[in-house]
Amino acid sequence: MPAVITKGTIEDAEVLSTLGAKTFYETFASHNTAEDMLQHIQQHFTPATIQKEFSEKGVQFFLARLDEEVAGYAKLRRTQKPHELYGLKHIELERIYVLQSFQGNRIGLLLMNECIQYARRKKYEILWLGVWEHNQKAIAFYKKLGFTVFSEHEFVLGTDKQNDYLMKLVL
Repeated sequence: MPAVITKGTIEDAEVLSTLGAKTFYETFASHNTAEDMLQHIQQHFTPATIQKEFSEKGVQFFLARLDEEVAGYAKLRRTQKPHELYGLKHIELERIYVLQSFQGNRIGLLLMNECIQYARRKKYEILWLGVWEHNQKAIAFYKKLGFTVFSEHEFVLGTDKQNDYLMKLVL
């Protein structure tokens, strides 16, 4: 049975909190200190934080399920940044993660396609994202889908200042 993608709702806040913390940890724990990871997860992946994100204008979550189990998620949000996209109608793919145990099932591709379709339906011109400069697996995935690097910015994980590439897909 193929994975199913659904729109997230505020009732999914607890699931998204757990899923967000776990996928972020799986992806980045081996490259960062335990203290920085804990600080970031406590700031961004509590149920209360996720519930608050649902109230923000222009935020949309998508959940991926495979065999009735939640396998991954994506979060889109409207923002005024980055300045390089000023004057264009753009939306950020702020998060896209798949649990390691589900990777290889094309779930990331399904989530990405859902985000691209959503952005096109809403008449956005650009879908963009930030990706850690050392996350070569993700960078290769985005490039394969047509994303190109257009800038860089600082991302602070706990107390560690890191560099993200900003990548965009012209819709």
